[in-house]
Amino acid sequence: MRRARTRLVAGLLLAAALHGEVVTELDVAYDTRSPKQKLDLYYDDGAGQGLRPAIVLVHGGGWSSGDKGGKLWRTLPVEFAQRGYVAASVNYRLTDEAPTPAQIEDVKAAVRWLRANAERLRLDPDRIGAFGHSAGAHLVALLGLTRPKDGLEGDGPNQEQSSAVQAVLAWAAPTDFARWLESGQYPREAVEAFLAGPDET
Repeated sequence: MRRARTRLVAGLLLAAALHGEVVTELDVAYDTRSPKQKLDLYYDDGAGQGLRPAIVLVHGGGWSSGDKGGKLWRTLPVEFAQRGYVAASVNYRLTDEAPTPAQIEDVKAAVRWLRANAERLRLDPDRIGAFGHSAGAHLVALLGLTRPKDGLEGDGPNQEQSSAVQAVLAWAAPTDFARWLESGQYPREAVEAFLAGPDET
């Protein structure tokens, strides 16, 4: 079932024909302040291609767990890369290391890193999308809806680059935290950890 959903998501987003062999660059640092601030790159390094679109992939895990090394996050970027995308599967600081808004700051830093390395990767800085699941979907939704004036850029590198994306797919994104807490369907401690502590208001 999970494999079928993975292929469905890829099929909805991708329309380009298959290309050559996929090159991977693992554990590339987009910031140096935490071991979590790394991404995995997947792309086709074939000659004769023009600028490629990019896709940022963000794992879930209640903001407190999860990793880019999970099966979905190693399978999906390969499928994107085979269709001509530069795919970046991103890790970010979890709530046991850094309170919110560190998580969205890290995802934004990863996008800025991609733009700073656009020439080397032959990616089109005006065609960057983002996909996330669960907590990762919440983060890519924030990525798509916020701008520098919203104060979520953080103080990471490549501040001269934009963290804006042109498309977002948020799969099972948590958005109404109050309702989730009332329903009891989501661990209260995960939401409280993300929001930096209990808050009954």
